[in-house]
Amino acid sequence: MEKKIMQARWKDPFFLKEKTDVISKIEGNKIGGGFSRILVLNNEDLAGMTLPCPPASLSRAQISNCNFAFSILDGEMGKVEIRNSNFHGSIFNGSNMLASKLFECDLSDCKIAAFFADAVFESCDFSRTKFSGGGRSGHSGIRAKFINCDFSLVTFKNTILRAVKFINCNFQGVEFINSDMRGTKLENCLHVESVSFKNMEDVSGGIPEWALGNASE
Repeated sequence: MEKKIMQARWKDPFFLKEKTDVISKIEGNKIGGGFSRILVLNNEDLAGMTLPCPPASLSRAQISNCNFAFSILDGEMGKVEIRNSNFHGSIFNGSNMLASKLFECDLSDCKIAAFFADAVFESCDFSRTKFSGGGRSGHSGIRAKFINCDFSLVTFKNTILRAVKFINCNFQGVEFINSDMRGTKLENCLHVESVSFKNMEDVSGGIPEWALGNASE
């Protein structure tokens, strides 16, 4: 119910009028525009919004304390820095999050099919989120780094996670399905013994060394 309410209000002309300024800021942050001015968003309620493919963009934006819950984020989010913001229940559908940095964000119950190579996520909640192969060139994440993140009951399906680092993360009930994990490293992660793997035999690298003998298939 909350999701429908949050998304429906973007069809309300009175609500749109209230959001005229912030919508103009986002629409003005166009790809190829040189990003001469950094887009700054603070304490904005944008729950239920749809960020379409280019020209709309959050690239290089500085975002803090914003609510994007139940949003659909298809557009550019490369090199964005986001702090203490809510993305609960959102859909990242092919979003470009190259080299982005997210700190203390709620990314629980999301569906993420994004390109997040070289991105950094610190103290973020990914619980119950579903990652799937998607984004540019089919790559989900290369050299990304996750620090102090919660991955409880998360599923990674058809994802590319080459050389990804997970540091001090909670892996309770995580499932990897048909995912390329070559070079993936875990440091001081919790509940690694509960991780499961499916359909990894045809993937380059197969089950990573850190999991052999310590996880189920």
